[in-house]
Amino acid sequence: MLILVATVLILLAAVITALSLWGVLSPMVVVAFVRSFMHRPVAIWVAIGIRLLLAVLLWLAAPASYTPFLFMLLAVIALGAAIVLAVAGSDRVSKIIDHVSVWPQQRIRFLCLFGVAFGLFVIWSLSPVWTAY
Repeated sequence: MLILVATVLILLAAVITALSLWGVLSPMVVVAFVRSFMHRPVAIWVAIGIRLLLAVLLWLAAPASYTPFLFMLLAVIALGAAIVLAVAGSDRVSKIIDHVSVWPQQRIRFLCLFGVAFGLFVIWSLSPVWTAY
């Protein structure tokens, strides 16, 4: 079970890394993609669901990682992010995205670097799982 959870989390981290790297390379394309996605009626629920999935996976994979306490802390933060999205609602989130869309590209690139670092950190921290088996 732990191997399955860690594998799914590694795959999710790889997707986060790839999307964030895309944001570093083409920030305005990613902003346009997120804007078009978030205008769909179910988009907020997808965003909430991804954060809830991330929180559960981080929590369950924590014992297998190099950094179990940090994984549990990140799980709580992801859960908090899901709650904030649910409380804020689709309209407010769309306004935030519209606000970010006019930021300078360098600022968006900088924020996307956090996603790259997060994804690579998760993959590295779970490396005992995929190198041991």
